[in-house]
Amino acid sequence: MSQLKHYQKALALTAVLAPAASNAAALRITVEAPSNVGLAPALLSFHDGSNDFFDTGSPASAGLEALAEIGDTSGLQSSLATGDNITIANSGPFTPGSSNSVVFNIADINTSFSFAAIILPSNDWFIGNNEPLDISRLISGGVGSSLTFEFGRVYDAGTELEDFAFSPGNPIIGIDTMANPDGGTSTNDPISLVSGADPFGSFANISPGTFDSTAFDFNSAGVGNTVLGRVTITSIPEPDVTLLGSLGAITLLIRRKRSLFTRIQEQLRLKSNGLEFSNVGPFDVPALSRAGQKVAQASARRSQSPLEAPSPDTRDRSPLRQRSGFLSTAKNHSRSLE
Repeated sequence: MSQLKHYQKALALTAVLAPAASNAAALRITVEAPSNVGLAPALLSFHDGSNDFFDTGSPASAGLEALAEIGDTSGLQSSLATGDNITIANSGPFTPGSSNSVVFNIADINTSFSFAAIILPSNDWFIGNNEPLDISRLISGGVGSSLTFEFGRVYDAGTELEDFAFSPGNPIIGIDTMANPDGGTSTNDPISLVSGADPFGSFANISPGTFDSTAFDFNSAGVGNTVLGRVTITSIPEPDVTLLGSLGAITLLIRRKRSLFTRIQEQLRLKSNGLEFSNVGPFDVPALSRAGQKVAQASARRSQSPLEAPSPDTRDRSPLRQRSGFLSTAKNHSRSLE
C-alpha cells in the first residue's frame, strides 16, 4: 500500500474521531469599551435561560450592588443558579477603546447569554441585559459562527447617590477629583434607566473647570455612538477534539511503520538463511507460506549436521564463593569511604 494511502487513512480516522466531543463548545469572547467611558470587569453567563441578573423597576440584589458600585463580580456570579460563568477583566479597567479576549468552553445546552459591567466613572451605573439573549444560532452554527452584542442602555442600580467624590474611575474621563469608592451615600431606589444628554451633569463634586460633562450623551435605545460596551462571541475549534484526532492519525501511522519494520525484519531473517524474499507484499499470504516452508527446510538441514559440544564452564558457582566475593567487594568499598 502506498504512503499516500496511509495518510489518507489517517485523515479519515481524524474525521471519525473529531465529532467525539459533542457536549461542549469552545468560544472566543471579546469584550470592548468602544466609547468615551470605561468599563470594569465584566460578568458573562452562558446558561439555560434560568439566570436573571436584574429586573428594571426592582431593587438591586447584593451581588449586583457590588458589581455596579465597585466592579466586584464575585457575589453576583456565586448567586447564579446554573450555567458556565466567567469574569473577564483587563489589566486594570477597560479604558475607552480597549478590549480583551479569552477562550472559554461551555456546555452546548447553554444557549442563553447574560452580561453586566460597571460604567466608569459612576457610583452605581452599569450596562447589561435584563432578559437572557439567545445564542442557539451560534452553538448550532459550528466553528466560525459569530455573534456580536452591543450595549448602550445604562442602568442606575439605585444603591448610591451620584457623587464624583465616591466614584471609581474618575481619571478615565478627566475628572481630577480623588474618589473613595467605599464612602458613598447609600440609597434604596429601584433599578432605572439613565438616558439623555449630559448624564454626569447631576453629579456632586463635579469639576467644571477641567471636565465638560456635555460631551457625554447616553441614548437609552443603545444605537449609534452611544454603544458603551460590545461583546463578540465566536465559535472556534475545540482544542481537545483536534488533539484527539491528531493522536489517532499519529497512532495509525506508527502502526503502519511498525508493520513495515516487521516485514523488513522477516526479509533479513530469510536472507540470513540463504533465501531471497524481496517481492512479498504485506498481504501476500501464499508467498509467506512458501517462504515459511523454505525456512523450515533450511532449519532441518542444519539440524542434521554435527554440532560442537559447548565448552565446560569452569567457574566456581558455589553459594559460599558468591557470598564471600560480595562481602569482599563490600569491605573494599567501605574502606574507600573512610
